[in-house]
Amino acid sequence: METKGEFHDRKTKMTRSRIKQALISLIGETNYAGITITDISERANVNRATFYAHYRDKDQVLDEIVSMFLDGLMDKFDTPRTTDIFTHILEHVSLMKALLSDKHLKDRFHKQMSQALKRAYSERLTLLTANDEKMSSETEVYNTYAGSATLGMIEFWYKDDFRLSPAYMAEQITGIAAQRPHRYLDTLIYIERTIERKPKVSDRRIERTRLLLQNALLTLLREKSFGDITVQEISKRADVHRVTFYAHYNDKETLVEDITRKTLADLIEWMHDAIERKSRLSYARNECLSTLLAFFTFITTHSDLFYLALNDNKIPGFRAAMFDALQVYFARGLAKAHTQYSSIHPEIYSHYIASALLGVVDHWLSDGMRYSPSHMAEILTEIINKIPQKTIYHRSY
Repeated sequence: METKGEFHDRKTKMTRSRIKQALISLIGETNYAGITITDISERANVNRATFYAHYRDKDQVLDEIVSMFLDGLMDKFDTPRTTDIFTHILEHVSLMKALLSDKHLKDRFHKQMSQALKRAYSERLTLLTANDEKMSSETEVYNTYAGSATLGMIEFWYKDDFRLSPAYMAEQITGIAAQRPHRYLDTLIYIERTIERKPKVSDRRIERTRLLLQNALLTLLREKSFGDITVQEISKRADVHRVTFYAHYNDKETLVEDITRKTLADLIEWMHDAIERKSRLSYARNECLSTLLAFFTFITTHSDLFYLALNDNKIPGFRAAMFDALQVYFARGLAKAHTQYSSIHPEIYSHYIASALLGVVDHWLSDGMRYSPSHMAEILTEIINKIPQKTIYHRSY
């Protein structure tokens, strides 16, 4: 017979469960910022007093929901089948869709998921590199790479509305790890450009004025948030009239889009050029080093901008645009690469490698760019070419 204490515990669990399910369903219908405690209470069929008897606010409810999901996900890394990881995600598909579709929650959830995946891989990667002094000294980079790559695959799965089966997703991550098509980054020389450039302006005065405005905005972003910056401040800092600003850009959003497009177009071009320069460099043993070296060198050359954009998140839309640029670059690369990769889904692969690179850059910036571009390129080449990745990922689907 159920005791009074057991009854109370069961009732508490049921109430908290209803409140959590209510919040998940509301996030799926409207933006998180607009959800009130009254909304949650009415959806859960409890009064506000009951809500506050269990939770401080909606953020605490959300934190508990995410924590329980991630704890369950981490448990799946201890099972012998990779499929179990993706099955767990599919079992919580309503939660995944709700969190990833809300622009106020997506970045926050991405960060939590990324940290959890890094922890999940850390023990496996530490054991794997324990006997290699060089590799074990930079395990954080390896953890970041593996966790971010997995997150990229999950992001693709979400965009595809979770139509592919967990078994297929497990087969893909195992296949990418085993075949490692990114070893052939430097063979992708004829990939068409992935970012459309605006026609080059022939008038040097126009180029100079736009550069002044771009630099003025970047300087102001070191002092305040984008939302607090006005066109008047940008014009004053660039030492031009407001009318001159509007002769070049419709608003500050158009200006920041131009900065983003130009920067990422230049990044992709550097990666292309690195392939052409490869024949003049002595990197024969490393098939992807020159592309990665160009990638990290470009970021170092424009470190102020990338710190603002990625580390401080002060350039609206830059992170998403950078991910998209890399994703398209690698998707087209795989499509033009060797026929033996026909079993690898180009979109899944491109999300995998683009997310991995972006995650490593995030880690590098947050770590104060402690390693040089050449050392970062060497680290990733070690990951791509040397780590027996079949021991990182589960052997069976």
